[in-house]
Amino acid sequence: MFGLTCKCHRNMYTSADVRLVQPASESTTPGETVRLTCTVHGISLSKKHVYWYQQKRDSAPRFILKGTDKRGEGISDRFTGLEDESTNVGYLTITNVQSEDAAEYYCFSCEASDVCYFCSGTRLIVPGK
Repeated sequence: MFGLTCKCHRNMYTSADVRLVQPASESTTPGETVRLTCTVHGISLSKKHVYWYQQKRDSAPRFILKGTDKRGEGISDRFTGLEDESTNVGYLTITNVQSEDAAEYYCFSCEASDVCYFCSGTRLIVPGK
C-alpha cells in the first residue's frame, strides 16, 4: 500500500513545511471495522485537530468529523475519531462498515483559522459497491 504525500508550503515568505500523508486506498468488507490514517507533519495535534470529509462520486464533499467526536449533521456514530499526539496521527474509524461507506475520505488540518492543508485522500473500497 503506497501512501500519498501532499507537501504544502504555508506561504512564499516562510520555510515552514506542512505535509499530510494518507494511504491511497483501504479495502474492507461489510460489517467489519476499518481505520483510516492521516499522518500530519508540521502541525501539532496537541494544539490543532484533524478534520475528515467524505466524497462520493458525482457528489460534493460531506463533513464527517472534527477531532474525536464532533460529527457533521446526520453522521452516524459508527464514525469516530482519534488523535494520537505522540505520533501526530489522526484516525477515522468506521465500525460496521456498510457498502454505502465506499468513498474517498480526505483529512485536513489547519495552522490558523484561514490556513489549512489537505491531502489527496484515501479511497475506501467495499466489495459490492
